[in-house]
Amino acid sequence: MEECRYAIYCDTKRATDIKIHKSDCGHIKKLEGHDNEWFYAPTYTNAKIIADLLGKDRNLGNSDCQHCKPQ
Repeated sequence: MEECRYAIYCDTKRATDIKIHKSDCGHIKKLEGHDNEWFYAPTYTNAKIIADLLGKDRNLGNSDCQHCKPQ
């Protein structure tokens, strides 16, 4: 089983877009959210697909974390 190296943060009430992070990004710990707002992926490509699908479903854009720069 592949390790999930990327985390996707989606908070439709507070966020202006969906953020893709490296799973070890220190910024992740600073975000206060519920478990159901986090999605995990083994590759950046998978993370981007998840972020795109969530964005379409929730009418939000997506971007990379500016702290860990996952791409």
